[in-house]
Amino acid sequence: MEAEILRRASLKDKKFRLEGKSKTFLRRQDRLRVSQVDREWIRSNLSVIFGWGGHGYVHEFIPLGEIWVTDFNNMEHTIKHEITEYRLMEQGMAYEPAHKRAEAAERE
Repeated sequence: MEAEILRRASLKDKKFRLEGKSKTFLRRQDRLRVSQVDREWIRSNLSVIFGWGGHGYVHEFIPLGEIWVTDFNNMEHTIKHEITEYRLMEQGMAYEPAHKRAEAAERE
């Protein structure tokens, strides 16, 4: 499934945007849109496996160029993790090694 999501990333509908009270734009960072999302809404409506953050190379419902994070104590660490992972996967790295590198970067 991971390979299929990565393969289809460039086919995403560029007009799709989750908007409303479930998503709040925070800032641009590293040329990516970073938004805070309502974790429970996402888990109830889009993906039961959504954790603390994500991006479009992992979650098919997140547009490329966006990072979604939830509101909790380590939000800045999650943003760093997701941006690192996004950039590695953008270069063609598979999820598992990109995730491990992002975990290391998150702790720096």
